[in-house]
Amino acid sequence: MDYTPFLPKHIDISKITYQPPKKNTNGGKSVRLNYAGERLVLQLPVMHMPYGITDAANVVFDKNTKKQQQQPPRYVVDVSFRGKEDNKPLTNFFDKLQEIESKIKKDVFANRVTWLNDRYEDMEALVAKLFSSNLRFDKDKETGKLLNRYPPTFRAKLPYRDETDTFSFDSYDMDGNEVNFMELKDTLKGAKTRLTIELVGLWFAGGKYGCTWKVINGYFQKSRIARYKTIEDSDEEADVVKKAVAHDDDDDDEDLNEDVVAAVQNLKVTPSKSSPVTVVSESEEEEEEEEDEDDEDEREPTPPPPPPPKKKTTIAKKTMKV
Repeated sequence: MDYTPFLPKHIDISKITYQPPKKNTNGGKSVRLNYAGERLVLQLPVMHMPYGITDAANVVFDKNTKKQQQQPPRYVVDVSFRGKEDNKPLTNFFDKLQEIESKIKKDVFANRVTWLNDRYEDMEALVAKLFSSNLRFDKDKETGKLLNRYPPTFRAKLPYRDETDTFSFDSYDMDGNEVNFMELKDTLKGAKTRLTIELVGLWFAGGKYGCTWKVINGYFQKSRIARYKTIEDSDEEADVVKKAVAHDDDDDDEDLNEDVVAAVQNLKVTPSKSSPVTVVSESEEEEEEEEDEDDEDEREPTPPPPPPPKKKTTIAKKTMKV
């Protein structure tokens, strides 16, 4: 099926609906999400990748072999909201993310009996705290107090199939030329990207819940110093050109289940060929501002990478596949 991407500012969260929950073989649940009867697909502005591409797979301990086992790769990308105060499209995306997450927490509380298997009567604040956000803020590790030394970041999954050792999304350079992401993935720390992402749905496992955001396609800066062609996304842009994204519903289920399995494996860890999307453009003024900021970018501190997942988790005799 094909779906059309939206700009974040055009999303009306009242149009978000949910499908009935599905149970996972590992004990969790997933809930598919729709937007006005379709998939919720967002086109993002150009953003920095401070850490490049990260493998967020858990390492688990097998009682039978008494050895640690590395799970299949779970690649993710964290993009930074650096400079959002002076970048309207970035601000729109940041604000809309918070709006979406706020709605999801309220909706989970409203459906707590079915989705969380617990009534949590008069405990809406507790249910909200069980939420694992895709937004990451600079906080004190001991007190949880916001430090704001670094800009917030947003994490999305990069769909990867271990059976074929391939990524299942389309990737391009900033000029729109198709590239092999497997060859590119280790060169992207500090580079820029423009992603199209989908909010697939919600996962529930280990007493927590969160969202599965996955990349559908991406434009990537080949190197830190490479110049790139900006793609317009101003407040005055025309409507998104109705060029659709080819989509596979089975892939959505698999991506949701992967997050459920990851959460079950480690309860303390936050889990975190189609035609290209036609993107809308930034104004020339925004393009010039982006270029002028390049020199400043070199002087700004890079936030420390996210902590690695907890290493020891006991698995059952048989490793279950989703």
